[in-house]
Amino acid sequence: MSQADQSAFDLLRALAKTLAPFVAEQLKESKHIEWIDQRESQLGKRRHINAVRRRMAANDPEARIVGRRHLLTSAAHEDELERIGARNVERTEENNERADSVAEELGLRLVGGKR
Repeated sequence: MSQADQSAFDLLRALAKTLAPFVAEQLKESKHIEWIDQRESQLGKRRHINAVRRRMAANDPEARIVGRRHLLTSAAHEDELERIGARNVERTEENNERADSVAEELGLRLVGGKR
């Protein structure tokens, strides 16, 4: 081994020793986080992938792409479910109001549904 190779090896060894505690701590923390990929997601594949991309664009640490897997933490996944649930409730109420107004204009009485 040449002098330059030995120096580079020594430098890498010192760097590894310095970083080892940090890497070990990160690995311990990540073991406790449950990650959900697009195949397991209740959001559906397309909505899950879009959520991961949106969160990564915002530098959210609860979203990652590893290979072809788009991952959300379980907490982020729950947030996304709540987010779309609230939006769907708003749409349903808006649609009900439209249906009621159209029915009133036409002199119809709506039956069924959850009104």
